[in-house]
Amino acid sequence: MSQINRTDRGCRHLLLSNVNVLLLFFTCGSLVHIACALTENHNNNNSRFVYNKSKADIHAEHIEDTNLKLLEENKADPVPMDFYRQLNNITDISEFIDKFIDPQSLDPKWENLKRPVERAAVVRAKAANCIPENSVVDLTPLNPKNNYFPRCTRVKRCGGCCSTQWMSCQPTKIEVINFQVYRYCYDEGAKFCGLDVIPVEQHLECKCDCRIKPEDCNAFQRYQDCRCHCTNDEARSKCLQLDHKTWDDVNCRCVCKQNENCTTGSYYDENQCKCVLPPRTGSEVEGSPVVTAPLRPFDRRRFIVKPVAVDTDNSTIYDL
Repeated sequence: MSQINRTDRGCRHLLLSNVNVLLLFFTCGSLVHIACALTENHNNNNSRFVYNKSKADIHAEHIEDTNLKLLEENKADPVPMDFYRQLNNITDISEFIDKFIDPQSLDPKWENLKRPVERAAVVRAKAANCIPENSVVDLTPLNPKNNYFPRCTRVKRCGGCCSTQWMSCQPTKIEVINFQVYRYCYDEGAKFCGLDVIPVEQHLECKCDCRIKPEDCNAFQRYQDCRCHCTNDEARSKCLQLDHKTWDDVNCRCVCKQNENCTTGSYYDENQCKCVLPPRTGSEVEGSPVVTAPLRPFDRRRFIVKPVAVDTDNSTIYDL
């Protein structure tokens, strides 16, 4: 009888063990399914709420070339420059809405835009206006071979953003601070070698001002609203009617849509937008000298010579 009971208990224990294994298997499978669903949901989420360092680095590199690209593109902006200038002084979202936003354009469900953000997973952004702020600057050695301490310090420099890419935070009042640094030599240990004075510029006042200045415009342009505008409108209209030409807003002239590399002996004619042979004058009779037409100074830029690969030999080897 006792042997039967032991057998019965053993069977029950084995059954419970199998049940536990099955429960564990289904539980793990469910967890994996949930994790996959969460991952897919995260990937489908709006990426504008996710910080992407690589994109941020690319954006930072792009900002460095903004001034040059603005000069090249010189695109029109429908927003008046006076609006941007007023916007540079706004720091609070409530002030922005009260001064600039048309009340009729606001949806009633957005009436709490001016209220403080409470119990939310977001932080309302505050404008970083153009002001002098602490910045790290290098104390550049007067002699690169010398060692200085300290190597850098903090001074006030203009920082912050402006309301449009056509403007940047620029200093309007500066001062020069003479920093004393310790010069040391190192020869089996640091040794004091003297004192030096390094002048560093500090910004006292800042404002948002145009990136492009009047001196950036050429003779065919007039300066207005932080941009250079071409004045030869008639030439532009004629240029846009040509199929092989396009208008260059930077230099205010009609240029070829595509440039071509010409072979030796020919040059690229910007009037015909193709490679042509230099004009010749004089007799073509054998023995008669052939005189080429004199080139004007700016014609030299039109000679684009296509390089030809050659095999290496000993003709370029010299004994010293």
